[in-house]
Amino acid sequence: RVFAVGDCHFGAVAAAVNPPSDHCSVTSVFDIPPFPRTAFAAAELAAAAISNIVALTKHRPLKLASWPRDAGIVVVGLGPSDGIVAWKVNWERDSGEVILVGAEAAAMKECLSWPEDRQWLADPRRLTCTFHQRLPFKFRIGERKVLAAPSITSPS
Repeated sequence: RVFAVGDCHFGAVAAAVNPPSDHCSVTSVFDIPPFPRTAFAAAELAAAAISNIVALTKHRPLKLASWPRDAGIVVVGLGPSDGIVAWKVNWERDSGEVILVGAEAAAMKECLSWPEDRQWLADPRRLTCTFHQRLPFKFRIGERKVLAAPSITSPS
């Protein structure tokens, strides 16, 4: 078995059946639709791969792959005092909501890219945790509901 995460993937899992047609939806072409190649998606996929490697060594069933829940979070730095943070991004055109811009977004990117405690990098879950802790309060209310992943899983 091979477990691969990060930039070594296509960013989606093509469906074994239903070849694409001119008028098909993305969910009929892909078992797992394309997702952004972000650190949030990579951290979640890494945790899933680790969980499946452990399950494999203990002869337990593997978990099905799915669209990474936090893949829809995008944090982009545009210099030391500018940036953009969006969430709720999915495979549909123009999806997502911009929640931070400018210096606030640049500060978020800086915090996520260069943590004071380098041990922070050893646990991928800290990335998402830090993101949620640094969100303005108005975005924290109901964030679990807002960031819920689309309910699409691969059949195998």
